[in-house]
Amino acid sequence: MLKEFLKAICVLFLASMFVACGGGSSSSSDEDDAANVTEVQPAEPTYYRVSFYNNGEVYDSQSVQSGTRAQRPANPEGDENLRFVGWYENPNFTKRFIFNKAVDSDVNLYARFISNNYIPTGEEFTIEAPIPGSNIFIEDENGARNITIPSLYVCDHEVSQDEWAKYMKPNNLKDSWGKGDNYPIYNVCWYDCIVYCNLRSEAEGLVPAYYIIIDGEENYDVVTWLTQDGSNLEVDADGKFYYKETRDKNHVPSDSAISAVLDQVQCNLDANGYRIPTEAEWEFIARGGSANDATYESIGDYAWYSGNCQGGEKKSHEVKQKLPNTLGIYDILGNVSEICFDRHGTITSQTDIFGAEGPKCVRRGGCYVNKKDGSDTGKDDGIKYPTGCNIEARGQPKYPYEISEYGGLRVICTAN
Repeated sequence: MLKEFLKAICVLFLASMFVACGGGSSSSSDEDDAANVTEVQPAEPTYYRVSFYNNGEVYDSQSVQSGTRAQRPANPEGDENLRFVGWYENPNFTKRFIFNKAVDSDVNLYARFISNNYIPTGEEFTIEAPIPGSNIFIEDENGARNITIPSLYVCDHEVSQDEWAKYMKPNNLKDSWGKGDNYPIYNVCWYDCIVYCNLRSEAEGLVPAYYIIIDGEENYDVVTWLTQDGSNLEVDADGKFYYKETRDKNHVPSDSAISAVLDQVQCNLDANGYRIPTEAEWEFIARGGSANDATYESIGDYAWYSGNCQGGEKKSHEVKQKLPNTLGIYDILGNVSEICFDRHGTITSQTDIFGAEGPKCVRRGGCYVNKKDGSDTGKDDGIKYPTGCNIEARGQPKYPYEISEYGGLRVICTAN
């Protein structure tokens, strides 16, 4: 009897211990677990500020949630002589803003305008050779010379004497050759053109296209070039640059006239500054921004050439007085011939966009003393060059230091 009593006491004791340890109830455990749970709140979205600046003032401002896109505002209006061409991520317009990408930081955008005188050629374009009659877009035993032309802005007129004189010292302008602010500049050499383009780019806040290697680095600064031995560059009392050596018009090479510095110039096609076109780019522009066989039924409506420049009119004429081509470009043929970046030489299917190698520089388009069909020729070292006012003719080449009262330039920009 006593044993059963003690057994009952042990059972009750163990049961009470089990309850005390929590085994008999979950209520206190549930309460403890609930107390330890942290409620997770949704994260606050991150917003970035996209500010649009026009002429130094805030034009528009957007608060854009991270991972979403900014909205393109209405195009700002500029001066009547300017055309809006896009929003850029820096004030010197080297990086165009892409609206179809997600915003991941605050960003300031700057409106870029260009002169209405600059005509866009459209998207990058690959010309598939051959083109009948072309000396540039050819095919040989190694295949076709297919050249990709970057998207460009093309000045619709040849550089005028007024535009040139802002940066460069004009050389021997005469009424009998055409003289005045709106006449095309002439008596300029290839070296002059390179310097002019970089000076103008710097003045307008663009990235210069031409550079030389100094101390192992690309140098785009014309003033630094001037200080290098053998540059042959000078600056007059008015701060205008000029190439100082005598330019022999009889095509006689002169070691003293060659610039050891400017002969090393290279071109950065990705820069958005001014430059003279490569020969392939020039012909693309002359063909109206295409690979078509562009012809001019009445050349006198489009160009100043020997047929309408007789007697007292045998000189250059003010720019933009004739009809433009289908791209909107004036005087691409006639008036003054246009210096290209390339050196004159044999073109093959393997020649890149920078052209051939050689001591002389390419000039295209003919001038006011040339015939329309290329039957007239320039003679140089016993070689005859067709110099007519037509798209195919590769005019008489010149040394890079050589000038001519018949030769000027047109500038273009790569449209980044």
